[in-house]
Amino acid sequence: MTCSRTSTTRSPISRATRPAPALLHAGALSTAAAIARAAAAGFALAGCTTYAVPAEEARPVPPERVLDARFLVASRTCAQVVVVRDSGSHGADCAIRISVDDHPVASLEASEKVALCLAPGAHAIGATRGGTCVASAATVAIQASAAGAAEFLRTGISGDSVVLAPAPP
Repeated sequence: MTCSRTSTTRSPISRATRPAPALLHAGALSTAAAIARAAAAGFALAGCTTYAVPAEEARPVPPERVLDARFLVASRTCAQVVVVRDSGSHGADCAIRISVDDHPVASLEASEKVALCLAPGAHAIGATRGGTCVASAATVAIQASAAGAAEFLRTGISGDSVVLAPAPP
């Protein structure tokens, strides 16, 4: 299934139900057909929807999908950048590989996060999808500052593309 970008923080689409056949009469047939078509569209859209996950609700990436732990070791001099993957079923079967300056760090699945500890300065944070999935990549340039509030990035799948963008905490 190919889906257009549907990304939201709202509740999933409510699914309409078709009236029971006993309630139909001749004039209501076109209305019932319209309701059935709307319900089918709602089901199709709901299957393509992704949702932003607040960082505090996302699960940490499990150790078996950490590819380079040196970017995860906290220190007093590092800047923290948290990358959170959207939830939802669209693209859920494809992990998104997070990299720092072209070094793969972790593979995120839906509703997971990785907290990066970066040296102060300029860095390129990348998100790529590949393997058996349609290859796609996105990169964000950041300026990491030493002691300060964490920066947050959100990643997910939009259509056939990986998205990586600044996000609220």
